[in-house]
Amino acid sequence: MTTEIDSEAAPSAAPAAVASSVRFEIRSGVHLVRCIVSDEALDAVSGLLDPSTPALRRRSFDRFRTLIHEAALIQHQARSPVCVDPILVTSADLRRVPPRTGLPKFGTFGRESVTGRPTEVEA
Repeated sequence: MTTEIDSEAAPSAAPAAVASSVRFEIRSGVHLVRCIVSDEALDAVSGLLDPSTPALRRRSFDRFRTLIHEAALIQHQARSPVCVDPILVTSADLRRVPPRTGLPKFGTFGRESVTGRPTEVEA
């Protein structure tokens, strides 16, 4: 299931729902695609407890950036090419990313890759 912000269906609700979320962009050919990762996804991916803080969520984003990027790329490839709305990445999207070497595992502290060996940061 692809989750996107539908600005026509809920013009005022969409910005409020993601006001404090982390925004980022991915490259698709020569185009930049706007993306947003939800606070819920950032809390879930690193096991943050409620209430988490914006600083902790930002650290979670930095730590799991490659996994978040891959989830956004998968969503982008599955959606219509004429869609211009930002992609909203949720924890369900992060869980659906297939395991690959070099990507951190969902729910870890971001220091262990899919191979089970420490990443370059820890080594």
